[in-house]
This record gives sequence, structure tokens and C-alpha cells, in this order.
Amino acid sequence: METSPREAIKTCPYCGRENSSANARCQECGTLLSPQAPKGGLAISGLGGCLLIVGVIVTVLFFAVGSLFRLSYATPKLGYAGEWRPWNFEPVEERPLPPAETLWSNYQAWCAEAGDGVRRLYVARMGHAHRQKNFRVHQARTHNVPWGDYIYTSVEFDYHDPTNGVYHLEWDLPGKHSPNFLRFDDTKRLILLQLSGTENSPRLSIEGVEGTRPFKGSPRDPNNMTNRNRVKQRTNATLKAN
Repeated sequence: METSPREAIKTCPYCGRENSSANARCQECGTLLSPQAPKGGLAISGLGGCLLIVGVIVTVLFFAVGSLFRLSYATPKLGYAGEWRPWNFEPVEERPLPPAETLWSNYQAWCAEAGDGVRRLYVARMGHAHRQKNFRVHQARTHNVPWGDYIYTSVEFDYHDPTNGVYHLEWDLPGKHSPNFLRFDDTKRLILLQLSGTENSPRLSIEGVEGTRPFKGSPRDPNNMTNRNRVKQRTNATLKAN
């Protein structure tokens, strides 16, 4: 029987005759036929075919949208003269960084006093290269679907304050970045810090550095009344250098 290259055919499971797709039964022996793939290609039909097509479309759109919204951050650099503190959605309260040995207990008391719904950040003036020890830089790839694979740059070091003790500081940002802005010199700058870790191993995440643009998002606007009312700063304005 003649069939076109793309014509769907039905082969009889009993006698082996090839029948037109329009036939419900075999023209040779009368056996009931089931749909089969066309010669030269794959036939996609029915509910399964529709679901397959929809799945392909959704997958393509998923990764297309992910590529459009892929996070991208500039490498922080010193020399920025604007507001260096990042804008925060939730209310923020800042306090001077306490001595290292009382850091955890101080934070717990702060949490009990301030209640929920407030972001608590410490601020300290830090500098001098000889006080910065064990400076380490890591760059690792992370799998983040649908946005794709990312290279994260992370930095950690110990800061030896001659009065308040030793603090462990960390910083990370998506992308491949130079950490030079975090290498201390004789210029002391304000550092905004978020406590994490455990009581036995407290860690301070660097959320902002004076003289650099905010790492993520927009700068805090000190002239915006709404934003100003949301920020409750108890930081000593001078923060005398150690």
C-alpha cells in the first residue's frame, strides 16, 4: 500500500498489514487497530501531545525569564561620597559594637528589649592593616535554578581590636569580585555589621562599608521622612577611634 512519508499508519498486530490512519480495523483481517507513529517522524497528538508541547513552552519561558532577571552586582570600590548604608524594607536599629566577649549576650538582651519586626545592626569604626588577620577569599559556583549557576565571592577575616577583643567578619556577594575594598589601611571607616553564628562562634556579616555604594539595592535616603522615621539610630555620632 502506498503511503506518504509523513502519513500516520496503523500496522495490524495480527497479519502485519499496513493500513491508513483513517481505518479503525485492518483491511485484510478485520483486527481492531491502534494509532501508531508516522513513517519518517513522530506523531504528537491527543492529551499527551498537548501536555508535552505545554511543558516545552513553560520550560523555555522559565529559563528565558530567569536570564532576564539574573542578579548582577558591581564590585564595591572605595571613594563613594554618598550614603553608604543600604535601604531596608523593615525598620532598622543601630548600636555601637560591644566588646567581643559580651557580643552574644548583648545581642540577646537587645532582641528581648526591641521585640520582633526590627533589624538590628551593629556599627563600628575599623581600620589598620596590622589588626586584620587571616584574610581569606573564596570563589565558588552555586546552582541556583532558574537563574542558572552563580559564582559567589566571599571574604572572611579576624579583626583584632586592641580594646574590645577579636571579631570574626564575613562578606559575600554574587559574582566574581575583587576584595580590595575590604583590605584595611590607616584610614578608619564605619562598618555596618549583622550578627550571626552561635554563642560559641559569633560571626559578623558586613552589610555596609563607609566610602562604598551599598552592595545590594539603593542607598538609604536620610532626607526621606518615611525612611527616616523607620530608622532608629542609637549610634554615637563620633564613634571615637580605638
